[in-house]
Amino acid sequence: MDLEARKAILNEASILGNLGLRVLALAKGVNSEQMIFHGLVGLIDPPRPGVTECIRILYESGVRVIMITGDAKETACTIGSRLSLYRPGDLCLSGEEVERISVEQLISVVRNVTVFYRSGPKHKCKIVKVTNYPIIYKCTSY
Repeated sequence: MDLEARKAILNEASILGNLGLRVLALAKGVNSEQMIFHGLVGLIDPPRPGVTECIRILYESGVRVIMITGDAKETACTIGSRLSLYRPGDLCLSGEEVERISVEQLISVVRNVTVFYRSGPKHKCKIVKVTNYPIIYKCTSY
């Protein structure tokens, strides 16, 4: 695949992500060097009923809510926005960034982050460990 085609595919994937869709690329081949790209699929995984209201009640009670997800940045920010967790300009960190920075650096920025994206279990543990206590954590899928 040439660079122009790759850029076009990544652009389309970004557009789908900005719609709040999880994006899968479909390809066929016997190994990664011989793969032939067939297309993109956008999947919707809507928040559970009542989540937005629950977040509103938590905010009104003085609870700070953040989203930690494995989704791509575009998808995570769009869903976060729909849930009133994220506003354009808010700070977002990837799991890779969480892994790369020191605990001290994470402590200094975690209060300003509303969405952590592309985060796996080890990233989630590091994030939870650096937040202030006493805090009650609820881990759930939206």
